[in-house]
Amino acid sequence: MALLYNLVRLEMERIAALANVTPNRIGFVTALRSIKDCWFWASLEAPGSIPKRLRKMRDEILRFVLPPRRSHRLFRREVKIKMSKFPRKRTAATHPEMALN
Repeated sequence: MALLYNLVRLEMERIAALANVTPNRIGFVTALRSIKDCWFWASLEAPGSIPKRLRKMRDEILRFVLPPRRSHRLFRREVKIKMSKFPRKRTAATHPEMALN
């Protein structure tokens, strides 16, 4: 499994060099799927067509270059309060002002 991971990362580095971007701008899942499909179809064709198929695969992956990471965020990350569609049960023990009525 580690060998497959390293081979995909190596191909991502080569594709990134062609696109003049950093390798982390190439999506791993997209690259993995494209490489898997390329090698599946290459196994059904003549061996002489593999270089052509590799060029086509690299061009396809270049279309999926990720945008650059944002260095700053406009909004902070926060955990939102879960809202319930049911009314809260209020008792005299939790709300003393209700006990005065």
